[in-house]
Amino acid sequence: MFNYKDFTLPKPEATELPTAVQPLVEVKALEPIKPAYYFSKPKQPKPESWERNIAELETYFAGITLPEEPIEICQGNTIIDVSKFIDSHLAIVKTYNGKRTFLPYLTRLLELKQYLTSSLN
Repeated sequence: MFNYKDFTLPKPEATELPTAVQPLVEVKALEPIKPAYYFSKPKQPKPESWERNIAELETYFAGITLPEEPIEICQGNTIIDVSKFIDSHLAIVKTYNGKRTFLPYLTRLLELKQYLTSSLN
């Protein structure tokens, strides 16, 4: 019904292109960017030394006779073999001296010392 030529675009006329094309944007060299470290590691505080506590505990436990029967320091905290307990805890405390993760080992040794001094007196 319709002629397809009625729907086509008209042919462009031959126009002359400019000989020199000018850039639309002026290009400049980039300056080097200084890196920004937003997520730098916070300075870790130096761990405190437990050397004095360890030395005191070693001299204390070396100077007393250790009980051979199990003892209960507090409710739910029973030590079956006191000498093995002391040896293992002292080894851990010496190895990881000052690291807060291993502070419970030092605390348990101090609790044992307190329990033994109160039970001996």
